[in-house]
Amino acid sequence: MNNKSYVIAIADNSTFYIQDALHVERNDELFLVEDDEQASIEAEKDGVKLIYNMDGVPDQVYIDTQENRILISKMLIKYPEYYNVHIIL
Repeated sequence: MNNKSYVIAIADNSTFYIQDALHVERNDELFLVEDDEQASIEAEKDGVKLIYNMDGVPDQVYIDTQENRILISKMLIKYPEYYNVHIIL
């Protein structure tokens, strides 16, 4: 069992998270933090590398790996509705 305030997740049919991209969410079983944003802060404190300054992608949400960056880039082309979705919300 994960006793952290966050989980590394993959979304499917989300209106916010890019499909199949690794990202941080709050661990809803424990409710140790208020929201996904706080969960990302806690994940970074544990050494999880998150993406910053990637065009069309919110900072501090997605796991920073080369594979995840490639996937996100491809998905933004395939599903342009995810481009800057954080600004729309």
